[in-house]
Amino acid sequence: MYRGLTEQMQGFSLAMQQTMAEHVKNTLLKQIEVFQSVQKPIVKQGLTLSTNLRHIMLEQVNVLAAGMQAPMAEQLSRYSSSVQRIMAEQLQIFAVNTPNPTPDQMQEFIDSVQSVVAEQMKFTVEMQKLLSDQMQQFTENLRKSLSDLVGA
Repeated sequence: MYRGLTEQMQGFSLAMQQTMAEHVKNTLLKQIEVFQSVQKPIVKQGLTLSTNLRHIMLEQVNVLAAGMQAPMAEQLSRYSSSVQRIMAEQLQIFAVNTPNPTPDQMQEFIDSVQSVVAEQMKFTVEMQKLLSDQMQQFTENLRKSLSDLVGA
């Protein structure tokens, strides 16, 4: 009984880590798209895109790697904070390098930030569903194991 429950929890943990890693990849890809489109005018002013993207990727990979041992809620919180901090940095860079943005540039920046936030929200919802499903399955298995034990 205990071995089965332990295996289930280990499988759940692995599924969570795989989901988290997939999300990091998707979010990084989304951010690369965002920053490539948003920073076209900025790059012309001397800011190199590759340096900025390297910083973003290192930040998120470090957050993910450091957090794998932490409880899932803490991992999600750290990762979400990381995304928010990076987006705030992007806003500062945009503001400094585009002192008189056109309405189109401003809208493009807003749209790009919203797309990254939407990706973050989608991930949070997926993780909550995964947690809920796993807890329900674990509870059902525990109930069945206990009734088998009592009935035996």
